[in-house]
Amino acid sequence: MQKTIEGLFLGYLEKHKGVLFKVIKTYARTKQDQQDLKQDIIFQLWKSYKSFRGESRFSTWMYSVAINTAIKSLETERKKPKLIFPVLIPEIGIDDPHNEKEIRSIRFIKVFKMLKPIERTLLICYLRGIPHVETAKKMGLSEGNVRVRFIRVKNKLKVLFKH
Repeated sequence: MQKTIEGLFLGYLEKHKGVLFKVIKTYARTKQDQQDLKQDIIFQLWKSYKSFRGESRFSTWMYSVAINTAIKSLETERKKPKLIFPVLIPEIGIDDPHNEKEIRSIRFIKVFKMLKPIERTLLICYLRGIPHVETAKKMGLSEGNVRVRFIRVKNKLKVLFKH
């Protein structure tokens, strides 16, 4: 029976590994942080796998566990003292035809990193076209709370992009 549970879990994990990698790439910057977060998420998924009731798709449940683990990891990291180094942005030539697009991409990444983890999650859900109802379920919030928070995120983005 143990092998069956492990086999099912590993099969689900392999089938939905894209969900895992999206969360890891979103919440961890360095390769080492990504490896650590991956281990933490897989550990949490395995630890809570027996509580998966099948009321939602496995990928939805997996995404929820991954997001919560990533947010908890960020909060833990934030409490540790850090040395701050300036972020170096590569120079883009004026004659570069992709100049404007690259500048917008770099600017978006900088603004995205300024958002709180929960704000990032809301934005990602919105960009993926996930309805507020499903986002609320994934995040353990009410639908109204998700709508209010998303409006605040939109307003914050407007302010950040003006500067």
